[in-house]
Amino acid sequence: MTKNVCTTSELCQFEGISCMGCCGHSYTNRKEVTEGIDKNTNEFNAHLKTNESLIIFRDRFETLRSCGICRNMVWEEKKVLCPLHPAKNKGKDLRIGHCDRNYLCPTAKTFNKWSEKEKEKFRIFIRAKKLDWYSHSMGMDSGKLLKEFKSITDF
Repeated sequence: MTKNVCTTSELCQFEGISCMGCCGHSYTNRKEVTEGIDKNTNEFNAHLKTNESLIIFRDRFETLRSCGICRNMVWEEKKVLCPLHPAKNKGKDLRIGHCDRNYLCPTAKTFNKWSEKEKEKFRIFIRAKKLDWYSHSMGMDSGKLLKEFKSITDF
């Protein structure tokens, strides 16, 4: 599998906390986003899991759900993720032509440039917050967590 350095960060799936902050826009609220992911998951489970059926699943709608979440984000073992991501498809990226797969939030971009020592300080900061998937996602994508971290450290 080819690793796309521009759009890869351990923060996307950090120690059991999944991030979906960049997988939509103008999120309404936790309840509606959760319901949107529930609906996506039900629709996803109705499809066979072949590349062809994943493409049909991907192309079933062109717009985001009204709550702001991408219609391809689903639950898997209490994590939110994209079944079209190359990590789920033996390296094949089924998001091509569908989403901005080269996007990486400013928090992850900054994190990826840090030394291992700086990264570990941020990991400790994130662990201490005990965030759920929604708070982690909103804080990462908005830069709120990065800003808070920088305000309490020597950066």
